[in-house]
Amino acid sequence: MPITLTYPQGGALMAGGTGSIGHGVVEGFCRAGVPVPFTYFGGNRRGSEEKANVLLEKLTASGYAVRARRMDMRDPADIKAALDEVEAWTGRVYTVATTAGAPVPFAKTGDYAPETLEDFFAGDGVAYFKVFRGAIQRMRKSGGGSITCTTTIDVGKLALYNGASGMSKGAVGFKRLLARLKNIKIVEGSDINYQPSLMFNTIGSLQIGFDPASRVVT
Repeated sequence: MPITLTYPQGGALMAGGTGSIGHGVVEGFCRAGVPVPFTYFGGNRRGSEEKANVLLEKLTASGYAVRARRMDMRDPADIKAALDEVEAWTGRVYTVATTAGAPVPFAKTGDYAPETLEDFFAGDGVAYFKVFRGAIQRMRKSGGGSITCTTTIDVGKLALYNGASGMSKGAVGFKRLLARLKNIKIVEGSDINYQPSLMFNTIGSLQIGFDPASRVVT
């Protein structure tokens, strides 16, 4: 029996729509008929502005309801402006998804300078919180919604030099845990999803369903 997905009236904000995962999510929303503004960081980071323009041109040429805007997830004013645009354009923010985040500084945990970690956390785990908080404030007023985020699963030797990512992504995962506790109600009718993404390890093989406890790929 085929699965049919339905979407409420309103729009989706995709924070970080130019990476491999974000790109796919934006296209998926478009194919489902959901109006979706997506964001990019700009400032020559990973060529995100150029990628955003290419994606926007491709999707608008196909007749999809899509917009692109620059947004710094560290800046509450930028986040507010993006959410305001969704509401003004579609009437309601009913879902927010993000695959964005700061570039990971690679080093052994004991070798990071404190200021390096502080800057990374500000652009990653704390930035996620700012986006989530802004979305939750809107959803409380509109009757609920959905928040989805992704993070990476580091595998093999890579994890030895990537303590920063693990610590920050653990904080993002903890937010999901808090949202699921029965005695904590963020917003009636809301749902928060936390999806580990697929990640290539140092030799380029794709790990799917990796269980760090058992070190078995399922």
